Amino acid sequence: AKRIAAQTVADRFDDGHHRSGSDGGITIDANSSVQFVSCHASGFGGAFNTDGGDIAIFGSAASFTDCSALGGCGGAVYAPDSITIDANSSVQFSSCRAEASGGALSTFNYGITISRSSVRFGNCTGDHGGAVSAFGSFTITDESELVFEDCHAGHQGGGIRAASAS
Repeated sequence: AKRIAAQTVADRFDDGHHRSGSDGGITIDANSSVQFVSCHASGFGGAFNTDGGDIAIFGSAASFTDCSALGGCGGAVYAPDSITIDANSSVQFSSCRAEASGGALSTFNYGITISRSSVRFGNCTGDHGGAVSAFGSFTITDESELVFEDCHAGHQGGGIRAASAS
């Protein structure tokens, strides 16, 4: 898996797109602070997309602003397997959009888990799931805070669309 570790504190990705290889996921490690601004993809995952594997944010601050998936899912982040936000992370998605599912976050197989973290979605749009589209499950555990403000979907789930992967 690709790792964005503590040594990359205050990294910023402007007008870019991160796509991992087929070997797996992306992890943003403890005590990191990462910003993705105006990142766009013609397919899936405006800020980043894994061909296979998981995306995890642990004990870090991350912000995604004006990210889009112009022809697919996950305006900011797309993972075909799972997305986990845990360990007192603070994540913010602002003005992210996807032409298809999940204006900010989208996963297809195993779902999304948010635990012991604060996640805010503002002005996110997608056709299905204005902010989040989770196939498999959408789990919120242990003292988490989620805020959805001004998120819209063309069809289902202005904030969250959760559906079975089978």
